[in-house]
Amino acid sequence: MSQKMYQIYTHDVYDFDNLPNPLEVGTQPFCTFDKYQIHSHEVVGDLQFKNFTLPYMHITHMLWSPKTDLRLINNIQCSAINFVFFLDGNGLIQNTELDKTFYPESGKHYISFTPGGGFYNQLTEKAPMEVFMISLDKEFFKSILTDSSGWNQNILSSLESLNPLMDISSNMGISPAMWQIIKNLKAYQSLGIINNLNIQAQALELISLQIEILQNSNTTGNSDLKVDDIAKLHQLKDYLDENYLNNFTLYELSRLCFLNEFKLKKGFKILFGTTVFGYIRKLKMEHAAKLLSQSVPISQVAYELGYDYPHHFSVAFKNYMGVNPSFFNSKT
Repeated sequence: MSQKMYQIYTHDVYDFDNLPNPLEVGTQPFCTFDKYQIHSHEVVGDLQFKNFTLPYMHITHMLWSPKTDLRLINNIQCSAINFVFFLDGNGLIQNTELDKTFYPESGKHYISFTPGGGFYNQLTEKAPMEVFMISLDKEFFKSILTDSSGWNQNILSSLESLNPLMDISSNMGISPAMWQIIKNLKAYQSLGIINNLNIQAQALELISLQIEILQNSNTTGNSDLKVDDIAKLHQLKDYLDENYLNNFTLYELSRLCFLNEFKLKKGFKILFGTTVFGYIRKLKMEHAAKLLSQSVPISQVAYELGYDYPHHFSVAFKNYMGVNPSFFNSKT
């Protein structure tokens, strides 16, 4: 990071007597769904938000770009259950009560219940973060968990005993149907009875789609991955994002992240929904498509990606992208 991490508590930044609390439901101050409000802090930066609130539901759309490397510690008690969708940005969320770490990035989501606070957000200087969040009243949510599946019972147990929970789908992101609902909800600029009903219906549909993903994810889950292993795998992914043009063996990658080959293969697939070499291929082909769209000759692109012959590159590119390189670039 570019400088020392700045640490601050949520209540030192935001006055929830005058600002809406995205983690809670019920009557909220300063509510608006037709335009963004801006709250500025000299260190934390500008928080843009708009929100819609009912006695049992609170919807918030937030955009934030911190002025410095920041650790924002939340020690405010929360009685609602929160459904969180990261639309842009990346960072780190640590639930200190559960000793659970989540690395948010565009397209990721999770459910949390933090009755005692006990978590912090870690963000990077000038790195924009966009979050869409729905909070539901705990009793209302309990009333709709009607079946006796293991996932439902685990959630109910946490809510009734006031134990914190953080349910994460690491290998499944926001689905196209979920993205569309979020887009629709973000677009509302006026309320009225029809829009009010539509917003509630779409918000509950979004939650149902998220729960479906989390229920399926928990059948295979990542409970066998240790927090340290997850951190190492994310560090490896970050490294590959910058060095994907290099050629690696599985042994070399395992040495880079200090995990054995079995843990690397299994853990990477669980966390990111693809194999480590599948991820490298994705980065290479996306890079190739960008070069081709800039009229870089196919032979040069093939050479940069490490292919001995342009034809071999063309076959691999079509197998991955579904079109020939010439679709992007007529030069040979």
